[in-house]
Amino acid sequence: MHSSLTRLVTVAGVLAGVAALSACGPGDDGPGEDAASVTFRPVEAAIQAGSSDGAVPPAVEGHRAADWFAAGDCAAPAPTGDDFVAACSADGSEIFLLGEAAVDGTDVESVEVTRDDDAGDAVNLTFSEAGTQGLTALTEAAVAQDEPGNRIAVVVDGTVLASPAVQSVITEGAISIIGDTGDDVAQAIADALD
Repeated sequence: MHSSLTRLVTVAGVLAGVAALSACGPGDDGPGEDAASVTFRPVEAAIQAGSSDGAVPPAVEGHRAADWFAAGDCAAPAPTGDDFVAACSADGSEIFLLGEAAVDGTDVESVEVTRDDDAGDAVNLTFSEAGTQGLTALTEAAVAQDEPGNRIAVVVDGTVLASPAVQSVITEGAISIIGDTGDDVAQAIADALD
C-alpha cells in the first residue's frame, strides 16, 4: 500500500524493451560521466508510430519536428532543441513531441521499485525541494489538459520509458508510476535514477 502522501500516476500504455539504457548497467555507481540522462517533460503531442500518413497533430504543425513527426519513423534521428525533444517510446510504438524538461534526474532524492499483485510494478520516486516545485508545475499544467497533454514523459537517454496520465496535481514531492510497465521498464527507470 502506498502512503497517503503519494499521488498515483497511471501509466498510459505498456512499454517494453530497454536497449536504450546501455549506459546503465552492472557496476554503475550512479550519476557520472557515463550515467543516463533522465528528464520529466510535458507531452505536447503523441501519435502511434507509422500511423501518421503525413498528417501531424495540431500541436506539431509548423514546428521544427513536423517533418519527422509526419514520417512516423522511430528509426530516423529525432530532432531536438533547447525547448523541446522529439522522441519515441522504448518499444518504438509511439512518437512524442515533448516540452522543456521541468525536472531531471538530479532532482530525485530516492527511487524504489515495488510489486503489487493488483496494480503491477511501481516506481516510487521522492523529489528534492527543487524537484517538487518542478513536478508541481508540470502536473498542474498537465491535469488541466486533454489527452495527450495530460501526460508527462519519463525520458531516459532520449527514449520515453513511461508517459503516465496525471490524475491530480502533485505537491508533496513523491509519486508512484504504476501499471503494466513490466519489470524491465520499472527497474530501468530506477537504475537510470540510481
